[in-house]
This record gives sequence, C-alpha cells and structure tokens, in this order.
Amino acid sequence: MHVVGGGNQRVAAFRSGLLSAVTSTVERFERAGIPYNALADATEMGIRIIGNSYITTRVFRDQNRETVQRFITALIEGTQWVKNPKNRTAVLEIVKRRLRTDDPAVLGLNYRMYIEPLAPFPYTKIDDLLANLADLAESNPSIRNLNLAAFVDNSFVQRAEKR
Repeated sequence: MHVVGGGNQRVAAFRSGLLSAVTSTVERFERAGIPYNALADATEMGIRIIGNSYITTRVFRDQNRETVQRFITALIEGTQWVKNPKNRTAVLEIVKRRLRTDDPAVLGLNYRMYIEPLAPFPYTKIDDLLANLADLAESNPSIRNLNLAAFVDNSFVQRAEKR
C-alpha cells in the first residue's frame, strides 16, 4: 500500500496514475474535473462523521460562561441560516467565492456534502466519541478506559435550543 499525504496530494497522485484508488471526498475530483468511480459513500452508508469540534479548557469555560454561550448561540444561528432553503442562493454564492468556481455540479455537491448534513444543534454524542476512541485505542491502548462523558458539556447547546 502506498500512502500519499493530504487529500489534494492523493487526488493529484490519482490523476497522474501513481494511485489507482484513493479515499477522498468526491468534491475534490469534481472541482478538478477528474473522472472517477465512487466505490462507497459514507453518508449513504449511514456512517456518521464527527465534523468540527469546539474545544476549550474547563477553566476558560468556567470563567467565561457568557462568552462560550454567545459563541454556541451564534454557531447555531449561523447553521440555521445556512440550512434555511430560502438562503440557498446566498449560501451557494459564498461557496462559489470560497472555492473559486461557478460550476453548478461542484456547488451543488458541496451543498449536499457540507450543508445538508449539518445538525441544527451541535450536540456531542458520546456514542460517536466512543466509536472514534475505539479506533484511536488500537494505536494507544491507554485511552481505552477514558470516561468520555467527563469531557462533554452540552449545556450550552441545550440553553441555546431553549431560546
């Protein structure tokens, strides 16, 4: 097995013929105009992917609760704006500028891959963390017994959802 660096490097290696298969998002291939055959789609298979993480220290959280609450509330409001169908055109304009493309297929694919799956409220699910921990524990057995609930505080999301 030949391992190549990041996603763009893998796609370039695929394009050059160095690799005949890669694990990547199809969006990279669409944007580069490279023909491909997708063997599997994690979303269609029901595989949950933990996306962005919002992490702070307990000390910062405890000393800046209002700041953390405002951040989480703004994150939720932004997510709801992005997911609102009436804002789709504006969202696609932002994606178009960021990706520097006006290819409707690439824009639509990015919307389906990155906007549609967004959870309206970013609760951290212990089961998702356990699945990731199991993978990490293969290379670092000492983390196998971590109490993940001690690292999660969904109270800020709960308060924002009640507003």
